Amino acid sequence: MDYIKYKQIEEDLADFFRVCHSKHYTAKSTLIRPGDSADTLYYLREGSVTIVMENEEGEELIIAHLNQGDFLGEIGLFSDNADRSVIVKAKTDCRTEEISYQQLQSLYATSLKECYPKLLTLLAENMARRLLSTTRKASELAFLDVTGRVAAALKELSAQPDALKHEEG
Repeated sequence: MDYIKYKQIEEDLADFFRVCHSKHYTAKSTLIRPGDSADTLYYLREGSVTIVMENEEGEELIIAHLNQGDFLGEIGLFSDNADRSVIVKAKTDCRTEEISYQQLQSLYATSLKECYPKLLTLLAENMARRLLSTTRKASELAFLDVTGRVAAALKELSAQPDALKHEEG
């Protein structure tokens, strides 16, 4: 996320951050596990995380990489899913702002009245971006050969803010 957009979000959501609980996670720690109660919205204020699904044999599928300025756990606000179904791991040290769905819903008409429309807009943008990414990945799995899928994965990883850059490209 570019600096100007990030600073604008920080300003627009100042009231939201005041009612959240700030937490720190060290690199490689787990924020969310399958079966955890889906009752909290997270905002990634610093750092980056990976969202992973794991099968019974322990094989992992990376669903997404999220970075500073992204929300996670937002789907539970809009659905009846009682439990989490993915693993969220910190790629780097992270700082999150966390608020329970119950607290968020009880405050939207009072202390969050001014920023709630902006918060909902950002959540919708976040979910749309992730849906587009998932759709793109599904089409790559269906239509690209192994070489094409590897190339697409490398291109996606190279676009991450924490990607290592080489002077020759």
